[in-house]
Amino acid sequence: MYHIIRSMRYYARRDLVVVVSLITLMAAPVTACFYSVLGGESSIRDITACGYVTGLAPDLSVIALFACMLIASRITGTDAGDRTLNYELLAGHRRAEAYFGRAAASLLWGGLLVFFLQALPLVYLTVLNGWGPEADMGDVILRQLLLGAVMFRIVSFSVMAATLARGAGKGMVCIYLLVEVEAIVTGIAEEMAGVQLRWWTMITAWMMLVNYDNAKSAVVDGREIMRFETEVPVQMRVWTVVVSVAFGIAYLLAGYMVFRRKDRD
Repeated sequence: MYHIIRSMRYYARRDLVVVVSLITLMAAPVTACFYSVLGGESSIRDITACGYVTGLAPDLSVIALFACMLIASRITGTDAGDRTLNYELLAGHRRAEAYFGRAAASLLWGGLLVFFLQALPLVYLTVLNGWGPEADMGDVILRQLLLGAVMFRIVSFSVMAATLARGAGKGMVCIYLLVEVEAIVTGIAEEMAGVQLRWWTMITAWMMLVNYDNAKSAVVDGREIMRFETEVPVQMRVWTVVVSVAFGIAYLLAGYMVFRRKDRD
């Protein structure tokens, strides 16, 4: 399986879609920071890490969300249309090695790497401009760690979808349709039934962690600011991790059950 992971790493480093996704993920925060100060009285030195995570990051997080899905789909499903899988099986690799090797590479590139890249602006903005008083650093870090669990679930679903669809493009279509269905169901549940899905769907769990809606005015060092309530309740911590990990494992196992029984073209 190690050799399959290495081959997928080799592929990911040379795949244009993967490379463009990662470059966009890195460039978008820098571009957004410069754009936010154009025509304003503030400078780039005024954008603290805390100001970024409560102001710009919620909108930019959509890029990380789709990067997870896209990269995992590319790594898992791109070679479904050629004879690569057949050659691997003929070379003596077991089906479990072929599937979970791709799943592991997807989790490394679409999960772990995307997680670090989307959190990177918090690091360099803290070094350059400081953290800022708008939110508690410990709460924001905790939310980032919980977001990692949600990413595991999203990447696992993307692996399953690309496996079932037997292609990266068709897998992305399936993922996009699920996202749309989740958005519709969430809207109906909240508007008509008054039910908060929170951590039960991928999108609501993601948005619950990246959005900072509750804020109140506060005076810090003689100036008035908006202080965001970022505390993460214990129930939210536990259920986010439990549900995300449980669904992620279930997605991976479901994908493998189909992969093990289906013949490769």
